[in-house]
Amino acid sequence: MAQRRLILGSGSPRRRELLEQLGLEFETEVSEVDEDLDVDESFNPVEGVKELAERKARGVAANHEGEDVVVLAADTLVWFEKEILGKPGSERNAGALLQRLSGKQHAVLTGYCLIDCQSGEEICRATVAEVTFKELGLDQIDAYVQTREPLDKAGGYAIQGKGVVLISKVVGDYYTLVGLPLSAVAEDLGGMGIEV
Repeated sequence: MAQRRLILGSGSPRRRELLEQLGLEFETEVSEVDEDLDVDESFNPVEGVKELAERKARGVAANHEGEDVVVLAADTLVWFEKEILGKPGSERNAGALLQRLSGKQHAVLTGYCLIDCQSGEEICRATVAEVTFKELGLDQIDAYVQTREPLDKAGGYAIQGKGVVLISKVVGDYYTLVGLPLSAVAEDLGGMGIEV
């Protein structure tokens, strides 16, 4: 039986690598959707990250209505003290962000959404991992910032890179931190006729 077409609705090299790890054949197509969220007192980060993944998936699925295609899109956010921590963008911001996280716990959430373009079925879920940072000295923060790794990473660190040395504890699925909870995604893909 021929495998259904799978489209990854993301330009993220990390997510491509993760799907390749599962041995899946897929295409990539990036949807240009609004990624802004209203973070107010009632904001729920789990619902927020699912909403972003759903927006991305629907943006791509709209181009393939009625086709034998499954679209997968995902989004990851870092949640700390009722605030989304974005990409620092500069060394100064990265250092300040890492000082805030030092010795504390924060949550990393990845939402993903699968859309069957033939049936219109949607599955949108979110997974959460809790990360605790070590107490970081200014020298350690500076040395990590100098690697430039944190500049384009949400929360200012990459657990799959040198940032792993900043972390004392993780509770939850490692792949949630990297950007795609592979076990959960594989199970849901199976339910849509894409066997892993």
